[in-house]
Amino acid sequence: MMDLTDYVRKNEDGFQKLLLEQSTHPLNERCPVARASLAVTMILYDHFEVDKSDLEDIRGYLALNDGKNNDRLFKPLLLQWSRLHTAGLHAFFRMWKASGAQREDFDKVAELVRILIEQVVGQASRTKDVLEVEDDLQEYDAGRLRELQMELLDLSFEDQWGTHLFQVREELKHEALSFVKEQRIRCLLQGSWFTKPMSRNNNAHSRENSYQKRRLYQPWRYAKLSHNRRYLHYADFPEHLPYDPGLEALTEKIDLSTISSVVSNVSAPNDTEPVADPDAVDSPATNSTTSRHGAQVHKPTTKITIYSFVEDIPSSKPESVAGNSTSAVAATTNGEPKEQPILTLFPLNHSLASEWLDGLLMLLNQTPITAETNKLVTLVSEYGLKIRLLNVRLEQMYAGPVPGVGVVPSREGLDEDYYYEI
Repeated sequence: MMDLTDYVRKNEDGFQKLLLEQSTHPLNERCPVARASLAVTMILYDHFEVDKSDLEDIRGYLALNDGKNNDRLFKPLLLQWSRLHTAGLHAFFRMWKASGAQREDFDKVAELVRILIEQVVGQASRTKDVLEVEDDLQEYDAGRLRELQMELLDLSFEDQWGTHLFQVREELKHEALSFVKEQRIRCLLQGSWFTKPMSRNNNAHSRENSYQKRRLYQPWRYAKLSHNRRYLHYADFPEHLPYDPGLEALTEKIDLSTISSVVSNVSAPNDTEPVADPDAVDSPATNSTTSRHGAQVHKPTTKITIYSFVEDIPSSKPESVAGNSTSAVAATTNGEPKEQPILTLFPLNHSLASEWLDGLLMLLNQTPITAETNKLVTLVSEYGLKIRLLNVRLEQMYAGPVPGVGVVPSREGLDEDYYYEI
């Protein structure tokens, strides 16, 4: 009570104003000032470890005899107890008013004040002025304080149930990975459109050869996985068709068993920006027509290249990577077989690149690598954990209400002044 007496003596006008303001509220919504003062005192008492004996202090000094631990040894803010108590009490009143708390919410507000003092006073350096600490206590964002409280709750929950949650999380992560794998593979079964930039050759060509090359150039490619999930069908088209072609229209196919690896340079979604290129005729990233003479051209920044061992490649000429003058053959040493690109896909956006890259990797029983897919796996597993903790079962969703719920009792034998309370 000495802290409360000191507060009233030093803040007579503010204390009277506080009492007048509290008197205008209903009794259940008034903040118990004396109880709040005692709560702040106990919070400071626990924070500065006032109940710690001198013998324990000496042992702590010997164990922490290091210049790096001076902030833990010496706490000059302890000498400003009265000012810290006043600032903490004002913070208590501020949170009580901001949250619209009632009498039964006292412990919740006190816990918020405890977190606030631990965050502001506990992380203050030895050289920090008490005025700065007072300002931080009064101006600390309530939303951020709420986030800190939820983080602490998660940590305490992990400490208590960490072993059990680890097992459940591993199980749910495996289920989420299987779920996302099926989703990615179904994206491949649905099929997608890709761009096909014209490969440039630095060697000089005659005008006739260049014209012939541009005339035969087909800027769009459609790829689709077969229903048995064994072959990847694709074909090139001169324009983006208004419908998705069927498997019978896709003249080329790749046996997935011959694929040795899938390589990609999937970039951030903001990396695709229009660039002015007066000679650009090979970058239909978002349009079915080619821009020329200074038009804005969206150059694809994501590329997925499918490799196969040389002995597994059919007799037909393998596809060369667009943009290179020579065929990109990845030769390995130590007598191992060589790899050669057999198909290159240029996705229209980052999401499509993530779907196809991870879908192909999962078809080969490999781990997904893109951040978008990993984020989706985490999201599904976390929702599964919440449902598991809430003990929500599928049969409960379709069972309906308990028999008899909501039925109005009969009024037979009752007079007009008697009613059932529902």
